[in-house]
Amino acid sequence: MRKPSFAAKTAAALALSTALMGPAIVAEARESTTEQPAAVQPTRYDPNRSLAPLVEAVSPAVVAIEVSGLRAVPDVPPMLRDFIDIPERNQMVRGEGSGFVISADGLLLTNHHVIEGAEEITVRFSDGTRATASVVGSDKDNDVALLRLPSDRRWPYVALGDSEAARVGDWVVAVGNPLGLGASVTTGIISGKGRNLGDNPYHAFLQTDAAINQGNSGGPLFDLEGRVVGMNTAIIQFANTVGFAVPSDTLKRLVQDLQDDGKVQRGFVGVGLQPIDAELAMALGLERAQGALITQVEPGLPGDKAGLMVGDAIVAIDGRAMTDVSDVIRTIGTKRPGDTIRVKVVRADERMTRSITLGERAKLAGLDADAKTPDTRESEPAPRLLGLQFRPGTRSANPGDGLTILAVEPGSHGAGKIQPGDRLVRANRVAVNDLAGLETIVQAAGNMVVLELMRGERRVFVAIPLQR
Repeated sequence: MRKPSFAAKTAAALALSTALMGPAIVAEARESTTEQPAAVQPTRYDPNRSLAPLVEAVSPAVVAIEVSGLRAVPDVPPMLRDFIDIPERNQMVRGEGSGFVISADGLLLTNHHVIEGAEEITVRFSDGTRATASVVGSDKDNDVALLRLPSDRRWPYVALGDSEAARVGDWVVAVGNPLGLGASVTTGIISGKGRNLGDNPYHAFLQTDAAINQGNSGGPLFDLEGRVVGMNTAIIQFANTVGFAVPSDTLKRLVQDLQDDGKVQRGFVGVGLQPIDAELAMALGLERAQGALITQVEPGLPGDKAGLMVGDAIVAIDGRAMTDVSDVIRTIGTKRPGDTIRVKVVRADERMTRSITLGERAKLAGLDADAKTPDTRESEPAPRLLGLQFRPGTRSANPGDGLTILAVEPGSHGAGKIQPGDRLVRANRVAVNDLAGLETIVQAAGNMVVLELMRGERRVFVAIPLQR
């Protein structure tokens, strides 16, 4: 059966909307003292009676986005692609999403994944107006793209609100183009803040139970005053009332960066980090597991110049307590190269603050290096201590090389944290060159010993409780 066209589906959706909500109520734009027209917002209304005035006010600035482009795909069914080597061919692909205009001169926001790889982007407004948009810039990390409409007219636009001030439980309204229907509205509340999906540290989504479906991507999430508090971005599969939106405060910063040169610049310190678990927190003298532990300091980069050291625990930045590694990375990433931040660290029970002037973001070489499997062919018995089995030979070949771990005893405190092939280089900040030295350190320790390990080129810290 032939599917209805995009235009037909949009017209049907608009007709249904009009039938349900009754005659349109014209919303007046608030007066502006600047040359740029004011953002569209509803006049005073009672949200307990109806949200129609809000929807009618903001809908002119919300768009459906159609994209098309060529994509290389193998000319073979997906289930056979792992077994048959078939050359790829270029195939025309089409997609749909949502977006919203944020300035009278035609700046428009949507998701990066909506326009990724697109050769042509067509924008359709609720009144049927169509326009071609160009890409100003895009940020894959936050899944945000900034587009520009033609400058031959003044466009209706909406204002970005204050997502930091938004509270869990606040009512929100999602407007967008789900499933190609166009001009659809759902309501709900903010269900959570600071949500992270997967392993992307820059994600700190708003969660909402306003129904969001495929095609809502890039659409706005409004507060009851008609201000955008988020951009709808993701859902959990088969749970369209568990949706996620990029906060408006993040959008504001990204828009400024993308307007400058089409890309986002993020501050960079030049350190490697690992999470702090409850045992490490106890060993470091922290009240709870928080912040991040520095495992590597790149020579000559901002962290090194500011005096940060391996083993320091970052617990606060610019006076705000850090919750975890993602919070540290995200907080630094919201700053720009050249900005100065004040980082509070804990070092051997001493608290200190370091001022760091951020550099350009870069990728630390070797952090993802795989640990090599040790040679286990020696016939000499493997020594054991702390639930760890060390490579035979109780002294390293070169001072500073540490001791190679051959195995981790199941059920020991290091199980699941320490891996065969790790090299133990320090314990409680003291270099380890042989088993006798490690035993001396353990005997002098209190209730906990902190092991500093090398995993390939990556440094890892593990706290081991001691039983006396």
